[in-house]
Amino acid sequence: MESTRSIRRRRQPKELRDRAVRMVFEAIEEEGEAYGVVPAVAEKLGIGQRTLYRWVRQSEVDTGIRDGVSSAERAHVAEL
Repeated sequence: MESTRSIRRRRQPKELRDRAVRMVFEAIEEEGEAYGVVPAVAEKLGIGQRTLYRWVRQSEVDTGIRDGVSSAERAHVAEL
């Protein structure tokens, strides 16, 4: 029996992801703190907070700010 609730993921355009992450970093730089920035930007752009948190964390990994598997490494492993 199939579930009546289906979770459907929408792929957001790369331009939106890049813009949202840039807005978060700019707001943190301007305000001097990160508290409340992601929810405010997410609401402004009409995207989910958890999604934006994920995008920001991945951007931090890709730029070396945070430890983890970068997007390039993930793509390389997927090719193997």
